Amino acid sequence: MLLLFCLFVGLLVRSSLAQGWLPPVHHGPYYPDDYDHHEVSSNLRNWHPYDVNHQWEMSGLKEGDIMESPEKGRNVIRSEEYSWPDAVIPYAIQAGLTQDERETIDMGMEWVMQKSCIRFRPYQDDDPDYIVIMYNDTGCWSYIGRQGGGQLVNLQRNGCIWPSTVAHELLHATGFYHQQNASDRDEYVNINWENIEDGEEDSFDKESSKVVTDFGVGYDYGSVMHYSRKAFSKNGEDTITPFEPGVEIGQRERVSSKDYKKLNRKYKCKRLNNH
Repeated sequence: MLLLFCLFVGLLVRSSLAQGWLPPVHHGPYYPDDYDHHEVSSNLRNWHPYDVNHQWEMSGLKEGDIMESPEKGRNVIRSEEYSWPDAVIPYAIQAGLTQDERETIDMGMEWVMQKSCIRFRPYQDDDPDYIVIMYNDTGCWSYIGRQGGGQLVNLQRNGCIWPSTVAHELLHATGFYHQQNASDRDEYVNINWENIEDGEEDSFDKESSKVVTDFGVGYDYGSVMHYSRKAFSKNGEDTITPFEPGVEIGQRERVSSKDYKKLNRKYKCKRLNNH
C-alpha cells in the first residue's frame, strides 16, 4: 500500500509540474488505520441517485468525507485563517475527465458561486494557495477551509461526480462543516444513537461554538451540508430525527438560501450577505 501511494504521489508530482503548477502540500494520505479502500470504492460505485444516503456519508473519513492532516486537529469555521483571500479559490483539475464529467464539476462550482461572491478560477503560476480536483483516489472528500499551499478535493469517478456532491465538497473547502454537527443542533434534531453503526458515533460529534458559527443565520434543515435521516444507520432506522414535523433534511438539489447567507457573511460579501 505504501509503495502504491508513493508511486501515485510521484505521478501526481510529475503531472503537476508538466501542467505548470506545484504538487499540493495537503494531498490526503491520512486515512484511518482501518480504512478499506476497496469497500469504500465499491460502495460508491454501487450508489444510485435515488438512494437515501449521500455519497459523502460513505467515504470512510471523519464525518464521512472530511480529510484531515496530522498537523491539524479536527457549521462554518470562525477563523479567517482558513478563509480564501478575496473569496477567490484557484483550482486545477486532474487531466483525463470526460467532457460530461468536466461539465458536472463546472456545474457544482456554479452552484456555489451563483448567489455568493466566491469565485473559482483556473490556477495561475503565482498562486500560493489552490485546490486540485482529482478523481482517482478513493471517496468523495475535502479539507475544511484553506489549508495553505495546494490541497486536494477528491471526487471518485463512478460515484462522486454529481453537481450536489461537487458543491458539497467545495463548500467544505470554503470552510463549512456538516450542519448536524453544529454546536446547537440538539435544539433542532435528535440523534438516535442506538441506530448508528458501531464505530461511527464520532461522525455525530458536535463542533465547539468556539470553532464554528452560523453567523446569526440559524440552523438549516435544508442545507446541502446536512446528513440524511438514515446516515450511518446500522438497522435501516433513522439516525437523525428533526424536531420540526415534516421537514426535509439531506436534500441534494441545490445550495440552500441559508448556505449562501452563511457563506456570504463569512466572506463579507458586499450587497450579498443578507440574501
